[in-house]
Amino acid sequence: MPEFRPSDRFDRDEMAAFMRRPDIFTSMYDALSPPPEAFQFEDHMLRNDIWTMALCYGQTIVAFVQFTLRTSVMAEVACGAHPEVRGKLAGAFGEYCAQMAFAEKGLFKLVANVAADNKEMLLMLRLHGFKQIGVIEKCIAKGEKTFNRGRLGERIFPAGLRDLCILTRDRPKGN
Repeated sequence: MPEFRPSDRFDRDEMAAFMRRPDIFTSMYDALSPPPEAFQFEDHMLRNDIWTMALCYGQTIVAFVQFTLRTSVMAEVACGAHPEVRGKLAGAFGEYCAQMAFAEKGLFKLVANVAADNKEMLLMLRLHGFKQIGVIEKCIAKGEKTFNRGRLGERIFPAGLRDLCILTRDRPKGN
């Protein structure tokens, strides 16, 4: 019987394919960000400032948490999970990864940038000790509207603006 296991050892191409799924990795940034299907996750995961963890069910990747160093002691967190794994299981995996980031990677602060309309992610982060420290109003453009951008060709630009919530979590005292 397969079981769930967290690991930082996984097939990079399989992880990239998982992250490219629009129902898994939804950009929290604006319409200028490349869609996940077009992003080169394989190269991205090779960067020295990126640490990616996978949650596997048997040999199948069902969730990820990715940390991007922003300073020597702080990382930005991004995560995604298969729709059938979201909830308590994905939350427990995220908590496990956060504890590893503090204990094994020596981080003191985690930061998450979340679109204000992503209520599920905001709730999950708050349940796991993240505190909202601010909101940047009208800085995410979501929706679709096509404009011609000259040399860049046709690009998809925003139809509506959204707010971005900034949340942080500090390393627990005593770690």
